[in-house]
Amino acid sequence: MASRGFARQVVVRALLGCCAWPAPLAALAGACAPAAGPGRSPGTGIGPGGQATATPPQAGPGAQPSPRVGAVPVTFAGGWRIEEYAETLQQATDAVDATTFAQLARRGAVTADVLASKPPGASLEGYLAPGTYQVVPGQTSAASLLEQMVRRFAEMAPPATRAAVQQRLGLTVHQWVTLASIVERMSLSGVSGAEAGPAVRARLAEQLLARLRAGECLCVDVTIQFALGRPGDWWPALSGPTRSVLPESPYNTYTHRGLPPGPICNPSADTLHAVAALGG
Repeated sequence: MASRGFARQVVVRALLGCCAWPAPLAALAGACAPAAGPGRSPGTGIGPGGQATATPPQAGPGAQPSPRVGAVPVTFAGGWRIEEYAETLQQATDAVDATTFAQLARRGAVTADVLASKPPGASLEGYLAPGTYQVVPGQTSAASLLEQMVRRFAEMAPPATRAAVQQRLGLTVHQWVTLASIVERMSLSGVSGAEAGPAVRARLAEQLLARLRAGECLCVDVTIQFALGRPGDWWPALSGPTRSVLPESPYNTYTHRGLPPGPICNPSADTLHAVAALGG
């Protein structure tokens, strides 16, 4: 049991930042692997050596609706950003215009109670629930697909859970989702072949929340990767001192304390719940 707990600490410390490791432990943990990049198929993670490993996509609670005649199932995985959703949609079907989908998502063109704490004009990043959706040619539009995703997110984050997060953690829904999105992306980094399961995600969330409360920087690479992401490489590997990469960007969590302006990806239900359970 002790060795298992130590191994979990090794994974968490490595995911939080290799540069903070004492030399012996850094050697044991290995170098931090880059986060999953473009081309990762729905439902894949990153395993030893950065190789793709088959894992089921993280969907919201409840059973998937029965497919409708002529419907095209499209699966979006937890940890993807809006652009990766749009690319997957474009590859799966031409029934919904992927460009319109991305534009509406970036404009935040959905109204729902669960979005109440989202800043005006902010995108829907973080609020588009992963999972499989049925796209019906001639019926499903970009707007209606986004509405489905936000509704499923609301099921993942019911009012009682939102209230508990506010009361126990002092976080708005937007802050909660932002923190969960960071944990999600960090959990996709393979370290020494170890898989970031629920316990590791919970520990990551706990340590990041402790940094927030202490007024320290989060000091994580994934937020900078989000800011740097471009078509063909939405999660680029970082080289050189991370403080010097886009130092003025609010997504550089080495040079800016606190949370970035918003979520960096769409987190899974498991990661949302791991953050929500803190302090419970």
